[in-house]
Amino acid sequence: MKDALAELDRQGIVLRDPDRGLIDFTALHGGREVLLCWQLGEDELAWWHFPEDGFAGRRPLPLPPEL
Repeated sequence: MKDALAELDRQGIVLRDPDRGLIDFTALHGGREVLLCWQLGEDELAWWHFPEDGFAGRRPLPLPPEL
């Protein structure tokens, strides 16, 4: 498990909740860090949020042109 988590980390993937299959991908948008968010059962990557907002702050993609 430790090796698998290390591999996810090397790829820029953050495992937030293994039971829900919730992961975040770090991205830059307009010079600001955002997280692209996906969880098991979703058909595609369709959500994003600011790091400080967490899952509760998820917003649908696409990202707005200006943040």
